[in-house]
Parts: sequence; structure tokens; C-alpha cells
Amino acid sequence: MQDNGVSKRWNVVVTGGEAPPRRVVKSLIDNAELVIAADSGLDTCLSWEVEPDLVVGDMDSVANTTVLERFTHDRVIKAPREKDETDTELAVRYSVERYSEQVAIVGGGGGRVDHLLGIFSLFHRAQAPFSWITDRDEITRVDGLFRCDLPIGTTVSFFPVGRTSARMRSKGLKWKLDGLEWSSGDAGLSNVVTQRPFTVEMMSGRLVCIHSHRTIAQGGGDEQ
Repeated sequence: MQDNGVSKRWNVVVTGGEAPPRRVVKSLIDNAELVIAADSGLDTCLSWEVEPDLVVGDMDSVANTTVLERFTHDRVIKAPREKDETDTELAVRYSVERYSEQVAIVGGGGGRVDHLLGIFSLFHRAQAPFSWITDRDEITRVDGLFRCDLPIGTTVSFFPVGRTSARMRSKGLKWKLDGLEWSSGDAGLSNVVTQRPFTVEMMSGRLVCIHSHRTIAQGGGDEQ
């Protein structure tokens, strides 16, 4: 996990869709206060041999609902199929309201574009997740002083999120962010890391930083 001012206490919501290999998120999950499976995120958890603390959702995408029998009644939060929030939103809200405001989302890669945009939209909210890790990419909230240690040459992109325009300065990037002011609809695509770690200091607003986690030296390959 990169240093973006996140406290040492956090929860992880594992959602459906394409997820990273277990090794990529092992430390994140092992050190979480709580692991919540959102609907078919349960299948992902079980494939990793991780038993979530809670299961939230309408369960319409769980491969075999009989696995729910291993959980006590208080660990399954069943939602109706017709609802105003996605299963991921429900799990994040449940985590924020009852346990911790610091939430990371794992999974949700591939699939329908509207589902991807739905998860991304959570970064625009006041209580945004601090990270979203898919099968390919890591999306990290950038507010305050952000330090990120990635190999030199790594491609990183930035998008403004939230309702306030983003003003920032940076060190260790090929194209500096100093003096820029971004609003919704702006973007900084395909910047390049030139220094380890690189830093982004927000003067106002919030960004997300996106990079491929396959570029991080973690042993290579996609093994579990």
C-alpha cells in the first residue's frame, strides 16, 4: 500500500469481476481489520482460501449459494435484487458506517463498462476508498502528500475526482504537475516515473493515480 496518509486500520471489500492474484493483495488482506465479500466476491475469497468476515449483497452472482451455510446468520447481510445501490456500494457503505472509513476495494476488473464506472464513481464521494485493485491495475486516492515507490520508467496516469478542482505539485515524474489546475473531465495520461519514490502534494482537491500492478517487482508471473 502506498503512503497517502491512510491510517493503519482499514477494511477490504472484495467484489465480483476480475481480481488480482492473491500475492498482489496478500499483505493488504492479511492486515485488514475486516474482509467483506460483496456478492460473487465471495467466490474470489474462497479461491484464495480466505474466509471473509461478512458477506453482503443479493447473492445473485455467487456460484454456489450453499457455501453461505458455513456463515452464521449475523455474518450474511442479504439485500433485495431490486435496489438503488450496487452490491459493492452496499459493502463499502456498511464498512464505513459500522466499522472503518478506510476501505480498499479488490476485484471488479473486466466485465461491463458501467460496472467499472460505478466503482470508479466512488472516488468522487466524500468517503472515498483509498485504493481499488483489479486484475491489472491499482487505482489509489491522492490527497495531502502522496508518496509512491514504483520502478523508474513505470507509466502512471492521474484523474481529478471530487467536486473541487485539483491543484498540485510533483517530484519524480517526467512531466511535472506543478501549476496545473484540473477539473472533472481533465486527465494526465501516461506520465513516467523518473525517481523513487515520486511524490504528489495536493494544494487543493483530490486525484487518483492509476498504474499497472504487474510492473511492480513482486516475483513476476500471475501465480496465486
